[in-house]
Amino acid sequence: MQPLFSDAHFADLLARLRGHSVGLVHNRHGNWGDGLIERATLELFRRNGVVCRLLREKEISTGRWPEGITLIAEPGGGNLGARPGLASPRRRKLLAALAGPKIILPQTASDAGEDLSAFETVYVREETSLRILRTAHADVRLVPDLALLLEFPPSSPIHEEGLFLRGDLERLGAGGTDPAKTAASVEEYVRLAGSYRRVVTNRLHFAVAALLQGQVAVLRPSNYHKNLSMFETWLHRFPNCFWGG
Repeated sequence: MQPLFSDAHFADLLARLRGHSVGLVHNRHGNWGDGLIERATLELFRRNGVVCRLLREKEISTGRWPEGITLIAEPGGGNLGARPGLASPRRRKLLAALAGPKIILPQTASDAGEDLSAFETVYVREETSLRILRTAHADVRLVPDLALLLEFPPSSPIHEEGLFLRGDLERLGAGGTDPAKTAASVEEYVRLAGSYRRVVTNRLHFAVAALLQGQVAVLRPSNYHKNLSMFETWLHRFPNCFWGG
């Protein structure tokens, strides 16, 4: 299915990276939604001639700047801020200690309590985070979540409606069937979302996977602003996306 978002939405980011040899940090602690973001990031860079290679945590834990890299990019999709359990120890400890140009790809900020001064540019993926971090960082920029660039063929659903609720620190109320824990791969995660005509979920990227396959997604809130702000900033553009808060 043709996505509503194109490379033109990321012109500022691509201009920022042009001329660099980018080290994209692999998020080994993320879920399948983060896998979708990494795939979309690598595809965007490849289409636009951005020289890039993945950096594993073992490489950045040495304390030495990676060979052949002129700029390090913290992956998109995570959480910025001081909330316990959400902020990345990799970012706060390993990446912040590396002396050289670094940026953060589009994430969500729960608050402005994290020291992000080691990163030259911070990209956020929705407007609430932009307002939060503009009070704490000199260069904060808004671009969409990178997974919105992905293209999937329209799916052929075999179920009518499925309710999928996250069961981790971001849940609101009781958890339920969490697709990030039941799926065994990125591909299975996408197929699961596409197997329902209507997905009701508070997993942001499960909703995105359903939308990009042409299905209806009802996005519910997590325990902070991420889902609502993503809906209000970008996802309302999908005619088959609805807010269920």
